[in-house]
Amino acid sequence: MTHRQLSELYDRVLEEYGSVVKRRLKGGSRFLVLCDRRVVFSSDREISDEEVRELERKYGKVCYVITEDLIEESVIR
Repeated sequence: MTHRQLSELYDRVLEEYGSVVKRRLKGGSRFLVLCDRRVVFSSDREISDEEVRELERKYGKVCYVITEDLIEESVIR
């Protein structure tokens, strides 16, 4: 998936679930995982890749990690 495709996907997810995301992030959580049309993880600690994979196995769906934290991007040369 290209960066642009991923960005468009997250835009669609936030368009659909933005109110839920904003409410949970204002409630003290820094990291959320959306899966199967609901928040399945909410915490002030970052979720590990293995935990995300486990949630995906549990729900049989792709899970989306949402954070309010800034994420630094690096340029690959």
